[in-house]
Amino acid sequence: IKRAGTAKFYFNGTFTADSYPLRYTGKDNPVGDKVTIKAEQTQVVPNDASHIATDGDCGTAIATKPTGDSRYFFTISHKAAYATFLPYTTQGIISGTKIQKIRVWCPDQAISGQFNFNESGIDVSSRPVTTEANQQIELAVNDFSLPAVPTFSANAATMVIAPGVYSKFYVEYTLYDPVTNIVGTITKAYNNIKFTAGQNKRISQDLQIKVYPSNSYYMWDAVVGQHYWAGYEGDQPTTEGGFNGNYPQNSSDPRLCNLILPYDDPTGTAPAVAASRSSANCPNANEVIWYGEKGSPHSDTRLWALMGHLYTGGIWLKKQSVIAHDNSKSVAQLKAAAPNGIDYTRTITTYHFSDTNIEYGVPSNIDDYFFLPALGYYLAGNFYSPGGSTIYWSSTPYRFLVPISGDLAYGLGIYRDQIKVDYFFRNTGFINWTAQ
Repeated sequence: IKRAGTAKFYFNGTFTADSYPLRYTGKDNPVGDKVTIKAEQTQVVPNDASHIATDGDCGTAIATKPTGDSRYFFTISHKAAYATFLPYTTQGIISGTKIQKIRVWCPDQAISGQFNFNESGIDVSSRPVTTEANQQIELAVNDFSLPAVPTFSANAATMVIAPGVYSKFYVEYTLYDPVTNIVGTITKAYNNIKFTAGQNKRISQDLQIKVYPSNSYYMWDAVVGQHYWAGYEGDQPTTEGGFNGNYPQNSSDPRLCNLILPYDDPTGTAPAVAASRSSANCPNANEVIWYGEKGSPHSDTRLWALMGHLYTGGIWLKKQSVIAHDNSKSVAQLKAAAPNGIDYTRTITTYHFSDTNIEYGVPSNIDDYFFLPALGYYLAGNFYSPGGSTIYWSSTPYRFLVPISGDLAYGLGIYRDQIKVDYFFRNTGFINWTAQ
């Protein structure tokens, strides 16, 4: 990109005065008394703000003619406000992602649209009546990178903004993972932020998102610390459809699921033999059923990271204490019996539950909820459905056909549009967790 510190302009007409006021209302703007701050702006090259000429840049000047010279000289005083964004991340796990766009919005006044313009610059008293369209500005960028420290050459992105003080101001960064093809956003809020005419405000933000560990996957009640890829972490598939053969298969492998028999009593009426190792602290079958039936699930596409990649998807569930309160129970009573009064840790009665009546978005009373990400699962060394679904283990095994079966255990399944409680094969790499 070629740049110049000065430029020459030619005007038709005869000019004899020693000086003239000038107005610059942006490239290709046919009028001198109106300026439009565009709601959609585009920057193709990092650290190149030449696009502002068509997106609302404006200014004033006094052109003066030195004695004995036929030329007039002037220096533009810019009258729009500007923001240069320099997002970065100290989380190496998301450093491979790209920035697709940056959107700002203000809920109480217009930051874009058409304004009157005079010799003093933008007349902020002519600010347009607030609408959804002029409350925001979106700056599209060309898959700019996300460095570990603020770096102008990597992703400096400049936006034209109407001058003013904004009591509530939000900046939303849209990120893209070229491997998983996941697009998600990170939003930052600012209070009482001032944009002054003619000044460029630098906004440099360390983008941080929730990162989930790669060692959360276990066969049911495997030895503590012996997660699905323990000892073979370098072989762990990290994206959908990945496969490696070093998954637990041998009966002597401590990563293998616990094959304890689900019932000591062959009639199946004595208490189940609960998990005693890595799944021992998981909610029991009764608790899992309460979450499924009474947890008021909300499906959310919030952004998170796993094994170096971006994903979205998961479910909000009511906290155990909230479920207990809502149903006039104590937490101890939730552990002792399911909503139908049956203790599924002490019965051979089969239980299945599925609900597709899922609300979408973040619950309004978010303090009553906790979030479970859809971390996917491992089956026979294959990685399936990260961001789409997963199963969270219970501590309760399941009786299948005959009391001595040791192949299954209860779990809580979460999906984008469904939640269910069912039994699952113990040799699948699902998630150990604790009740919240």
